[in-house]
Amino acid sequence: MKQRSRFSYTMKALFSRPLVVAAAIIVLLFLLAAIFAPFLSPYDPYETDITGALKGPTAAHILGTDKLGRDIATRLMYGARTSLLIGFASVMISALIGVLIGLVCGFYGGIVNEILSRVVDALMSIPNIMLAMALSMMFSSGTIVGLMIVLGLATVPTYARIMAAEVMRIRDSDFMVAEKVLGMSSARKIFSHLLPNCISPILVVLTANIGTTILCESSLNFLGLGVAAPTASWGGMVNEAYMMMMLTPAYALAPGLCIMLLVLGFNILGDGLRDAIDPRLRGTL
Repeated sequence: MKQRSRFSYTMKALFSRPLVVAAAIIVLLFLLAAIFAPFLSPYDPYETDITGALKGPTAAHILGTDKLGRDIATRLMYGARTSLLIGFASVMISALIGVLIGLVCGFYGGIVNEILSRVVDALMSIPNIMLAMALSMMFSSGTIVGLMIVLGLATVPTYARIMAAEVMRIRDSDFMVAEKVLGMSSARKIFSHLLPNCISPILVVLTANIGTTILCESSLNFLGLGVAAPTASWGGMVNEAYMMMMLTPAYALAPGLCIMLLVLGFNILGDGLRDAIDPRLRGTL
């Protein structure tokens, strides 16, 4: 009951701000477009029609067609599927691995913490996009699953560092000392008490990192290191269209605008969740 009350209070604090509500609506609209894409558009996102290539906006094609005659609006909706699927799956992979590493580092300390911390420090010294590019060239092979794993591994250090710091802050608390005196097992200490008390900052970072991961995924697709054609992706659409911006502006501007709005939406939600969870920050968004 206490947990439910706390959750309700956090949600009320989160959605009490118009800016956060607007961000949630933007994210929800993209989610709905991705889920119901086959019902919202009568066109096949992969069927080409060279005779109808590079047409401007019409009643039949509200954003026009691309260089292969495919409907741009349809490709945008299916591209949202790609971006959201990779974004959600990647942060789940990175959070799971990073949280486990952080728990081990923070709880056991000593030589285990030193070794893992140095590895994490080395990885954090490399920008995420550069690390993702290197991993993508080695392991991605142009598949959605490969890109999920690559982007997930690239952001593991962030979660590991945050979780380790939180665990070290809490592990010497009175309730943890009492558990040690009572002879509780390490597994119970970690998963029953440390993890629930350290998870809030991870949820905040996870929410914001969905947007960052989507931006990284779009960047890799733009550079030709993401999912292979003809899979619909926003970054790939920008890559195809940026040389034709003056001829067909919607071709390049529409996917770029979608990337901007979705990333902005997740970033605002992440900031709002941070403020709602931490009372000291409430009202600063």
